[in-house]
Amino acid sequence: MSFLGLIIALAGSVFILISPNEVAQEGRFLGNLLAIGCSVAMAGVLIVGKKARSKTGLMEFSRWLFFFASATIFVIAIIFNINVFIFNDTEFFGFLLLAAVPTLVGHNIFYFLIKTISPTAVAAVPLGEPFISSLGGFYFFGELVSVTTFLGGLITLFGVYLIINFSD
Repeated sequence: MSFLGLIIALAGSVFILISPNEVAQEGRFLGNLLAIGCSVAMAGVLIVGKKARSKTGLMEFSRWLFFFASATIFVIAIIFNINVFIFNDTEFFGFLLLAAVPTLVGHNIFYFLIKTISPTAVAAVPLGEPFISSLGGFYFFGELVSVTTFLGGLITLFGVYLIINFSD
């Protein structure tokens, strides 16, 4: 049943990705594709991290993971000639919020949970993040959510529900 849930969740994500409303708006297709890619990458980190977390503490695991993630971003910035040291006060405040809330709190909750419950169930949760973010964009910023995005998101969340409730 977990595999069926995964197929349903991914089908919902693809439904959002290829919907005419999303493809037609410049930049949205790429943004949606990157959001799905990030969710899949996060799921992979959680599944692989299960073994590492069985041998290491939360802080040591997080420290090394965040180090390698930041080093990777730095290398990408060098390759694409992006200066990561010049930004204004508003951007700096945004970086602090991103570091504090989703990174330190959100990710560490995932890394804590993979030691105690099924990594499959924990890894399924990020699949719903792009849809939840769309709803947040609607609520906080007045961004419109198309019918296809909404339906695809519901399909994705149903798949995530199946994975969580029927994983080992």
